[in-house]
Amino acid sequence: MDQKNKIPVVEIFESLQGEGPTAGMPATFIRLFGCNLECRFCDTAYALHGNKEWMDFSSLKRKVEKYPSSWETIVFTGGEPLLWKDKIDALCYHYLYQLTKRFEIETNGTILPPVIDTSKIFYNVSPKLGSSCTPVRKRRKLDVLKQFATMDRAMFKFPIANEKDVVEALSLIKKCTIDTQHVSFMPVAANRMALITKTQWLWGFCVKHKIRMSPRLHILAFGEERGI
Repeated sequence: MDQKNKIPVVEIFESLQGEGPTAGMPATFIRLFGCNLECRFCDTAYALHGNKEWMDFSSLKRKVEKYPSSWETIVFTGGEPLLWKDKIDALCYHYLYQLTKRFEIETNGTILPPVIDTSKIFYNVSPKLGSSCTPVRKRRKLDVLKQFATMDRAMFKFPIANEKDVVEALSLIKKCTIDTQHVSFMPVAANRMALITKTQWLWGFCVKHKIRMSPRLHILAFGEERGI
């Protein structure tokens, strides 16, 4: 089967961005299949182990453009979308570019971004830390993080589960010369009550180190419900 102009899609849906610098913004989400990491706290494991559809670019565009929010923001999420960065390049430039004002690509920061770039593409970089229980050699790619750190349109969102994560995140920020104005800490939690508790715990660290906190609006509103 010719897959040149196809991409593996798990789901497409319209919602509000729940995390990061554009939290609360309406957007159309394209969840792609596959990931190069397996994190203990992953809340979208179905993007790695579930079903997928190899959608041709034209069919994907027709589905995406039915959602009014796609005219403003389209978010590629996963899994790890940059596993398919060449396909995303082709899809954005030749099919979706005129449709939307902004693309966001969510990534774990282990794969270099495409060489070709545009002012419409923004990166939400979420480096995984010790609490992910993923081996350091797999989850920490300093050359990639340093490359993202040079980009004005890359924002870093560190998922924090414990104090060791805080220490590791601060170390990476220093090693990779990441502008703290581009950084947020995000509490790791799978349900509302855990999120409230972890947010209260993390609050003091964010104040102390002058780091923004990222909300998790979808968890606060809907818990672990899928497609939100």
